[in-house]
Amino acid sequence: MLSRARRLVLVQAGSGALTLGVPTSPGVTHGASADTLVASYNDLESVHRVLDANRDRVAAVIVEPIAGNMGVVPPADGFLQGLREACATHGALLVFDEVISGFRAGPGGAQALSGVRPI
Repeated sequence: MLSRARRLVLVQAGSGALTLGVPTSPGVTHGASADTLVASYNDLESVHRVLDANRDRVAAVIVEPIAGNMGVVPPADGFLQGLREACATHGALLVFDEVISGFRAGPGGAQALSGVRPI
């Protein structure tokens, strides 16, 4: 069993905390930042590369299913389903951050629109 679990965060627009490993938000520790891996939004190949390189070490994949931190960017066809399948294969949780999209996307949020259930 690993002593430290990692999480994978998907980004497209760069932020210091994610691209440089430097926490810039209150409450984000250097340890949490160091244990965060980054892949590109709407790019399943980048997700697979990170998961394969960190086999059995990723606890969760966290994603805005409809990206709102870089404008409004919908998921590419099959992207969320691909994330679901990759997480199942690698034993990682899939977490949808719908703080922004939530009810704006419709009742049930992006998961209802896409038919992909994060777990």
